Amino acid sequence: MAADPGRPMSDRARAKLISDAWERREGLKDLEREIIEARLAIENITRECEQLQTALAEKDARIHARRLGKPVVLVDPNRIRSAVSSPHAHRDPRGEQDPRSTASLPG
Repeated sequence: MAADPGRPMSDRARAKLISDAWERREGLKDLEREIIEARLAIENITRECEQLQTALAEKDARIHARRLGKPVVLVDPNRIRSAVSSPHAHRDPRGEQDPRSTASLPG
């Protein structure tokens, strides 16, 4: 409903605009709540995936150690990953990077 710029808005039209604005505002609040709930669900799923990945890595390490006939030694996979990806890992005196620092982990 377009208002004539030179004519004042009726009380009924003004009340309708205010009512519509409040409805949109409530709808936005509902959407905000849904977004927050979705973000929390994503965080929970991400945490569960990380736990499953850790459990899988531990299981894989046990299987690999058994195949080699060696004792099982578990370490934090995140620490291994960060040590391998570090640009300062395994540098030789000439300043060149040792190929061991970029080698993939067995498994």
